[in-house]
Amino acid sequence: MSGSGWKTVSSGGHHIWATRTDHTIRKGDGKSWQTVPGGLMQIEASEGDNVWAVNRNHNIYRYNGISWTNTDGGLAQVSSGEAGVWGVINGNSYYRPYTYDDYPSTGGGWQHVTSTPQMKWVAVGSGLVVGVAKNGDLYYRSGVNVANPKGSSWVKVPNISRMNQVDVYHSMVIGVDTNDNIKYCLIKQ
Repeated sequence: MSGSGWKTVSSGGHHIWATRTDHTIRKGDGKSWQTVPGGLMQIEASEGDNVWAVNRNHNIYRYNGISWTNTDGGLAQVSSGEAGVWGVINGNSYYRPYTYDDYPSTGGGWQHVTSTPQMKWVAVGSGLVVGVAKNGDLYYRSGVNVANPKGSSWVKVPNISRMNQVDVYHSMVIGVDTNDNIKYCLIKQ
């Protein structure tokens, strides 16, 4: 499972999902990989094994257990987790209704959350949504819950900057900064 040519990786409840630099898709169990049909740029699996992905044309897909279902809209990056399915494109962040609580559904149409601050990456965990602004600052979305799944506002996390990409596990945020260093922090809301 080592070697070069890997682009993105995400671990869900039962499987590891990855894309390669040639946009092929792999699904693994920790011992071996199988090729899954399709061509994707970025992939994300939730703890409930809800798998979402985007291709190089910003088309959005959800894996239904057998094949990929194309959904409406366009994103540069997508994340799925207990707080639902979120994504970004051109600095704007979006939420997919009816996906909160890691619900296994394609949900409703994408809802624009905000364009301030301009985000380049979002990550979703258990009641926690974080975003990396285009300038590398880290934010979390306050007020995210089942009654208000889009939350109320972005709150800047102090002393965390120059980030490229992040992921969330419960209240822990871990990511890679612009110098290829791993950083982490705990977010208590």
